[in-house]
Amino acid sequence: MAKIKSRIDNIVQDYLDSWKDPYSDLDDLDPSEKMDLLNTIQEETGILLDEFDMQELSEKIDLSINDIIERLDQTPE
Repeated sequence: MAKIKSRIDNIVQDYLDSWKDPYSDLDDLDPSEKMDLLNTIQEETGILLDEFDMQELSEKIDLSINDIIERLDQTPE
């Protein structure tokens, strides 16, 4: 779990860094940007989320890295 958390942290930080200001954390992303980030996470990790999880996470107002990790952890391998 610590390894995947570290990997997700890195992916999120790289994504946010690519936007520069004003994007500094997940709260600054709109739903379409969150969806893009989730797609990037899926591509980088090889773990796929279902459409419901993708939609729910992209619309979550206070989305956190832990929210993403919990959903990835619940995904059947």
